[in-house]
Amino acid sequence: MSQWAGYLQEALGYSITGHTSEECLFYIYGPPRSGKGTMWETFLALLSSSHHSAMISLVHQQWVEVRTLAIGEPHVMTRADGEPEIHVDHLSYVSRLCDACTFTQHAAGELRRRRVGEARQVCSVTDGAEWCQSLLPIYRPDTLHILDFPHAAEHLTQLLEALAQAGLRFPDRMLERCLHVLKHRGFRVLRRMAEQLGNDLTQQKGVGEHLDYLRKREGLLH
Repeated sequence: MSQWAGYLQEALGYSITGHTSEECLFYIYGPPRSGKGTMWETFLALLSSSHHSAMISLVHQQWVEVRTLAIGEPHVMTRADGEPEIHVDHLSYVSRLCDACTFTQHAAGELRRRRVGEARQVCSVTDGAEWCQSLLPIYRPDTLHILDFPHAAEHLTQLLEALAQAGLRFPDRMLERCLHVLKHRGFRVLRRMAEQLGNDLTQQKGVGEHLDYLRKREGLLH
């Protein structure tokens, strides 16, 4: 089993680099329900979230940063409770092991093929990295940028943890309440609360870092 795990690691790692120097072509085959689709869907799930970068482990315990662009078409569905829910289908992907400038050039072909420039509206859901925010405006200056909620929640969680370690005491379910406010009212209300913190607290390790992250991306929290 370990030899197959190593082979898959090498095959998938090579595939996402975009290099063709080894002249390799990989096939996935086998009997029904043998895990082919699960493996491929897992691989795509690791890479797909509008556009972002991910650390991927290659052979010999080497970690590299791979950038990915996922392009899809959103539509509204109604949940069982009657609330609307956004789903995205017709997905296509661009993944490359390269710097941000080179990735922008690689992504151009897929953006043209998907006719992103002709779309009625374009939204970019990212983790807030600066290179992500600068990619789509090259092709669509009117792109609506959105910071994905899990990344915002992660920094908010770490901010509260840093404040607690600095000695600030919170009421019960403080994180749950803050996440609810962040999701439904944006960062503005939380920013006002943060403005009440003294300089001593905001200078504490971890506090200023996560607070600055959220402040700089307030305009992306819709």
